[in-house]
Amino acid sequence: MATIYDWSTTAADNDDAGTPINWAENQLPSTVNNSSRELMKQVADWRNLLSGAKISSGTNTTTLTTGLSLSAYAQGTLFAFEQGVTNTGAVTINVDSIGAKDIKKHKTVALVAGDLVAGGIYIIAYEATAGNFQLISPTAQIPATQTGTETLTNKTLTSPVINTSVSGSAFLDEDNFSSNSATKLASQQSIKVYVDAAASSVDADGAAASAAAALVSKNAAAASATTASTGATTATNYATKINGAVTGSDFSSKAWAVGGTNVTSTGSRGAAKEWATTTGAAVDTSEFSSKEYALGTTLTTGSSKQWALGGGSSFTEGTAVAGGVFSAKKYAANAAASASVAASGQIYSTVVNQTGASLSPALSADGTYYLCDTSSNNITVTMPVIGTSEGVKYAFQKTSASNSLIFVRSGTDTLNGSASNITLTDVNAQIQFVADDNSPDNWVGVNLSQITVGTGLTKTGSVVAIDQTHLKQTIAIACGDEITATAAATAVVTFHMPYAFTLTGIKAGVTTAPVGSVLTVDLNEAGSTCLTTKLTIDAGEKTSGTAATAPVIGGAGPALADNALMTIDVDGVGSGTAGAGLKVYLIGYAT
Repeated sequence: MATIYDWSTTAADNDDAGTPINWAENQLPSTVNNSSRELMKQVADWRNLLSGAKISSGTNTTTLTTGLSLSAYAQGTLFAFEQGVTNTGAVTINVDSIGAKDIKKHKTVALVAGDLVAGGIYIIAYEATAGNFQLISPTAQIPATQTGTETLTNKTLTSPVINTSVSGSAFLDEDNFSSNSATKLASQQSIKVYVDAAASSVDADGAAASAAAALVSKNAAAASATTASTGATTATNYATKINGAVTGSDFSSKAWAVGGTNVTSTGSRGAAKEWATTTGAAVDTSEFSSKEYALGTTLTTGSSKQWALGGGSSFTEGTAVAGGVFSAKKYAANAAASASVAASGQIYSTVVNQTGASLSPALSADGTYYLCDTSSNNITVTMPVIGTSEGVKYAFQKTSASNSLIFVRSGTDTLNGSASNITLTDVNAQIQFVADDNSPDNWVGVNLSQITVGTGLTKTGSVVAIDQTHLKQTIAIACGDEITATAAATAVVTFHMPYAFTLTGIKAGVTTAPVGSVLTVDLNEAGSTCLTTKLTIDAGEKTSGTAATAPVIGGAGPALADNALMTIDVDGVGSGTAGAGLKVYLIGYAT
């Protein structure tokens, strides 16, 4: 039977639209009745199809019966339906048993859980080229609320904002960096104490040198004063002149101490202060200050701090200091790793440092732990032919974040049962290989890489949780229109809390500032105040943020119950004129 989708846009072609519709010329009167009623029936079916009256069946594999008995999908065909069950993943739909087709959003994107909500009405259109349905009316995004910890699996937090202090086992506050941790964050305070201590030592040496130079200049000035009528002026110049030489090539003690023209950044010269403290550049165009040698990052030979902690501008442990040689901290960490391996039951008896691009361990190197430094290049490890060497074992650790550590099989041997290479990219990633003399011979690899969490997150087993105090929310309440002056009254606004809420702050603002006196506001839960010091807006101001007296949360606050009856009172406008456009903002987080 033909349906409304079979009707032609050419009127003359609709004389026989399908039984029982018959609008042929000179039709029998007896056919008008049935044709009209069938026409009305198909229009009603089409109306129901586009109004959402039809309900889908199934969760992700859904079906829809239109009542039109469609036989094929056509480009642009629209269907409106009520979703029967909220989806849990990608969705297909089968209309009138024509065949299941994917439902996509944004043309090519598969649906995810919650895109189709039970009871929601959705419109889809068939796209013939792609062979799928396009979702025309997606479900609006609902702001998420956090009522506890949430497990985040394979999720990336893009630029999370951490609003409170940081704590936890991944955070250290130690002024002497005694732990030498390669994985934990240091506090700003501990870094400052460490740098200040080092700088003080350097500055003390520089001050002593400056004092010695000043003494020499002072003696010279005194001798000049006794032999010249202008000795006083000359002595002053030798003490303080910084805009050039005093006489000939002789400069003042101040110039030699703190710098001056033709002393600062001049070959074979430089002031005592510059020799002590200048960083980032040479003092006399070729040599560097004691501070740069101690703490700097511009020396090609490396500063004392770089040789201690690590190379580069960030003093990174895994970065070479100079000529491919690393810091004492790096070698100490390597030694510690070796000691840890040795202490774990003597599984590995030898530790080898590998920097070259190629490594082919021999079967005789059984029990070797390779520390692979990939900072300069990829390192490709070709595993030896196992033969009959059952139980031969190696371990490999990637000690740099740069480049990759790549494992390649030999002959018909396999790596974890596969002919494919194994590649490690993460710094400190580890893998152990044990030879299995089987058919085929197989190197069994166990990856020991670990997952860590950042600040504001905690990890227990495989569960990662976020501290909900970081999920700050603001509820805004308008207490009047924008032009009418606010009057003192009880329950200016009454509302119910939409959910349980911890109040951490409260603010208010007006569009027209009060004149002559303070505007006072109170917040109540079930008739009891939530503020031990009420909220105020000072005369001439438009916000409580500039008030002389800050509000204090207490009484019924800060814990506000779900569905609690809340009222906002205007307790006073004083003798002046109250402002207009009052709004109150509740700041906190859902609990």
